[in-house]
Amino acid sequence: MVTSNQASENQIWLEVRPALGDVELNELFNASWPDHRPASFSGMLARSLCWVAAYREGALVGFVNVATDGGIHAFILDTTVHPPSSSTGGGCAIGAACCSGSTFTWCQVVARRL
Repeated sequence: MVTSNQASENQIWLEVRPALGDVELNELFNASWPDHRPASFSGMLARSLCWVAAYREGALVGFVNVATDGGIHAFILDTTVHPPSSSTGGGCAIGAACCSGSTFTWCQVVARRL
């Protein structure tokens, strides 16, 4: 189950624009992407419209970034869900939270389920 508030055990809760460090983001990306190389995320987050993090039992288990071209386009990047938490609807919930938690009102949401 996914909720927007801090949840009980085994539930995922979402936070819009939480403070995230390189260590926890690199740990998530290492678990999710076999070819991931450690990176600094501070520059990316500074240029983002928003991002959403998913937590389970205090641990980061999901992340999505909303980027912009500086004009009228916004798009979701870096969607990542920790493998044991995948296939639970968390990725879709994180994406939806980006749209509701972002600071822009001019964006049209276009979604495609593959």
